[in-house]
Amino acid sequence: VVNEDATLTVADGSNSTTVDAATVDGSPVDVSSQLPNLRGITFNTDGTKMFLIGESSDAVSEYHLTTGFDVSTASFDSSFSVSGQEGKPMSVKFNNDATKMFITGTVSDSIHEYTLSTAFDVSTASFVDSLDVSDKDLNPFGIDFNNDGTKMFITGTVSDSIHEYTLS
Repeated sequence: VVNEDATLTVADGSNSTTVDAATVDGSPVDVSSQLPNLRGITFNTDGTKMFLIGESSDAVSEYHLTTGFDVSTASFDSSFSVSGQEGKPMSVKFNNDATKMFITGTVSDSIHEYTLSTAFDVSTASFVDSLDVSDKDLNPFGIDFNNDGTKMFITGTVSDSIHEYTLS
């Protein structure tokens, strides 16, 4: 767990400021058949759903985990194509109630917004709008939001910067 003071709490309860305290649990899960060139990962709040995005697949893939946050228990559920908006998706993120999904991409240099009629179910997604961020970075990779959704942060490989947007 990453604490507010930027230390890590590890399995034995101690705190650390370095990642070398982390260990690898279990075997890696090969998702190359669904997602060549894997780029982004996020989970639902209890870790029973995992969402992956691949640069070559142009889709968000949804997996069910029988044990929360244990990727070795993952099974493929469905995918949602974003190819109509993005040719090289890099990151996927949901709003707090998981009724909106956001994708970054390096072909369109945009953030794409989708509405989900069922929370954390990509098969119910529909495209809403895009925000061109090419004036900040031509290769937007990462995206995150603050807790109340009033700030959006993007990272990219051209500017090597974190860009902050205020949202209404």
